[in-house]
Amino acid sequence: MESLIRLPYTNNWRVGDVYHDCFACTIPEYSARNGIKLADLLEAQGKQVIGWDIDWRMNYTISRYVDSGATTMTRVDEIVSSNKTKPRTRLPGKVVVLSHDIAHRPGSGSYLNGVEELSSFIRLALDSGYKFDTLDNYINQ
Repeated sequence: MESLIRLPYTNNWRVGDVYHDCFACTIPEYSARNGIKLADLLEAQGKQVIGWDIDWRMNYTISRYVDSGATTMTRVDEIVSSNKTKPRTRLPGKVVVLSHDIAHRPGSGSYLNGVEELSSFIRLALDSGYKFDTLDNYINQ
């Protein structure tokens, strides 16, 4: 597992045959350029750089989810079903969801309860037949 790396602020992939950079996923642009250079350097040292296929949308100013667990699950389903005609995940049949732990806290006022939304997402995913696994098994299964 020590060879797996998730770079902050950028969505780069260097895992097996999966090579991907996403400039649109990275702000500011210099972070994207630096992320690519760093991902290439890490790969040259035998590391695997993991990105994501879908991000759980959140308001970064207040570190709260914008989307509910159900909305995020719908987005996952859309990506998986569209893979049949236009690949949108790095490996067929697998989806990496980026979710920030700071958003997994109780809600207050009009803010979503991150704990409840995460529980809802996990329940919906399992009920839909999705399986959760660790990233070290991403390529191997």
